Amino acid sequence: MCCNLINSYEIETIYGRKSIEIHEGDLTDFCKPFDILVLSAVSYHYLPTEGTLVKALIDKNIDIYKLSKDPYIDLRKKLHIWISNELDNIEFKFKRFVCVEFDKRGDPNKSFEAILPFLSLIEKLNIPIKSIAMPLLGTGYLNLSIESNLELQLKQCEKCLENIPSLSKIYLVEKNKLKAHKLDIALNKYLDRSETQTRDIFLDDYNKEVLKKLEDNIYKLIKLKKNNNLNINYEILHDFYNQIKRKSLRYFELCSYSRKIVEVLLAEQLPWDDSDKGLQISIDSYLRQGYVSPWITSYMHVIRVLSNNQIHYSRYNNKIPSEIQNQDQRILLGCLYQITDYWLQITYSNSIKY
Repeated sequence: MCCNLINSYEIETIYGRKSIEIHEGDLTDFCKPFDILVLSAVSYHYLPTEGTLVKALIDKNIDIYKLSKDPYIDLRKKLHIWISNELDNIEFKFKRFVCVEFDKRGDPNKSFEAILPFLSLIEKLNIPIKSIAMPLLGTGYLNLSIESNLELQLKQCEKCLENIPSLSKIYLVEKNKLKAHKLDIALNKYLDRSETQTRDIFLDDYNKEVLKKLEDNIYKLIKLKKNNNLNINYEILHDFYNQIKRKSLRYFELCSYSRKIVEVLLAEQLPWDDSDKGLQISIDSYLRQGYVSPWITSYMHVIRVLSNNQIHYSRYNNKIPSEIQNQDQRILLGCLYQITDYWLQITYSNSIKY
């Protein structure tokens, strides 16, 4: 099934940048691989209520009730949470699931608070946990509100990313289109994003023209990198290309895509030990190699600074100007176009040995 990226944001941790993404899609047929599925249920009851993830898993022959009788780790009495043994169904992109159990009469926050210590325990047992996926917990059968639960869940997700070294990405996935739209709005409110940050850059005629040329560059790069033998993940090129094709791109999304594209380019061009030290150091290291013109790396630094603003924008409240302007968006878009054009040139000419 196709999964549409609805919204996302990144946080800085002592282990590097990590991300939370909201997708519209089906968790039982999700397009991205992940290690652990997190779901919720009423304590010791796994009712196949229509529209819930429990029901969807049962329909795919995953018997939650049967698996709950023989969990890999069972902390229901203390923390209302447990993890299954490894699933033998190769159809799914995950191997285990964690079940968070809610007491209908209790405080849902207590159930959310159990997630971090439990996942930390799992990591210490050497169970892979680089990425996890989950719905908005408790909004199915328990019918808890989207807005209040999203804030509780995001705070726990952020704590998990900050405290679990190997965990780098969390997917929040909603199958219902209307609910996914509500999640998008609620996340922007939670992050206190401004109108400028959430404005569609396709509304600007100048941006439209640049995006047409950028779309062509990205398409060419996808074709050229298709059979590349390097151990580089070019998935971001596909994601960005599909986003442009949908004719919808908000400023904060452009910042995220731009930074990731620069990171992939540098990962391709730099030795591993130089490409894994943070973006600023990687850009400066690339310039010192002597192959790239300094204005190209200056474009990379512009993208780095503007994308940092999307994480640390509260720092600029007392600065002048305090917020990104429309002209800054045009500059960012122009920098990304010039960088993709440069990437095409060095790929075509093969002037740098990989």
